[in-house]
Amino acid sequence: MGGHAFDTAGTSGEPAVAIARLTVDQYKDVASHTEQILRRFFDEVRILQGAPEKLDHGDVDFLVRSRHQSLNATALKTALSAVSYRVCGPISNFAVPFADSSGDVKHAQVDVQQCGANIAWLSCLQSYGDLWQILGTITRPFGLTVNDKGLFLRIKEGEARDWQASMIALSESPEAVISFFGMDWMVYEAGFTTLDQVFKWISSCRLLDVNAFGDTATEHRKRNIDTRPMFRRFMDGYIPTLQARETVLSRDDVLQEALQYFDKHAEYESRHDNIMAENLDLEANALIVDALKPPGEVSKNFNKNVNLAVRAIKRWTKLQDGEMKLRVEPELEAVQQLKLRELLSEERGRLKEEHVRWIKEHFDDLRSVEKQRIKEAKDARQGSGSQVGS
Repeated sequence: MGGHAFDTAGTSGEPAVAIARLTVDQYKDVASHTEQILRRFFDEVRILQGAPEKLDHGDVDFLVRSRHQSLNATALKTALSAVSYRVCGPISNFAVPFADSSGDVKHAQVDVQQCGANIAWLSCLQSYGDLWQILGTITRPFGLTVNDKGLFLRIKEGEARDWQASMIALSESPEAVISFFGMDWMVYEAGFTTLDQVFKWISSCRLLDVNAFGDTATEHRKRNIDTRPMFRRFMDGYIPTLQARETVLSRDDVLQEALQYFDKHAEYESRHDNIMAENLDLEANALIVDALKPPGEVSKNFNKNVNLAVRAIKRWTKLQDGEMKLRVEPELEAVQQLKLRELLSEERGRLKEEHVRWIKEHFDDLRSVEKQRIKEAKDARQGSGSQVGS
């Protein structure tokens, strides 16, 4: 939290604590002492690396993992001699005393985040300041997304409709992801002491398009540009010094390479097929609505009635020898219902004319049977509730 967790009183009335910014030497001392204590409690302890060349630090960040116990903030408070602590989800903040150069006792903020098996990924993702904000900006145009769960591939045909649902998890292995980007993992492991070292390493990413970076950043990372000096320095100061590559990979190139590298062909094909089918259903839905829309001004009840009719088409109709027929009973199992995409013409963007005529002729019937079904279902639920309460 940048050293601000104790700016105000805690939720249980704990007083605020003045947190000092740490010099580089103070930071190292507090980090070393805290790490020794944390290793008594956890199987794995990682300190997050800050942005190089920082003159001072607002807090000290640790990631921890234990296979057998959860984080006991009270016990840690005692072990760290902390004067106060705050807990927010998986992160606990501690106000830890230290002596400054004059011997005065001050307090440093130590943040401890409990992690699971993804601790290595989170450690990489959250280290070295804006490193991953920059890499995320580089890789975004190629259909890749980086977040706290790992590296994801976005299915192009689904991302505009549902960004999250379009994503396929590729890996949460830092080494595998970095290697896929064409960067030297050993350089990262050795660490960075200057921003130029970080920027030089980032510029080795095979997906970096120096001509497109600024546009991507302006469109999707405006806040980073405005508030993050390291990000802005890379964009304004380092990118202009780089030569553009003669050839730049396309999004489809990266897609095929990612599927091969991370062995995701089968999952991609299945998810892609589902998304394409959903897109066709939505297209057919929109065409049905347009076909049923009366000329002139649309009444307030039109949307309600047409939605009833569309639901009825799925539940109450079937295709028999290519012709639409009303069912005797509704089909309530979604997998067995008529798929709207089955009504589309081979000519893209159109419904088959015979289906349009049938839907228009049976519009009132469709609306009526679905409306009655809803009423009967509601009455049945109310009757069941009355019996339970009696």
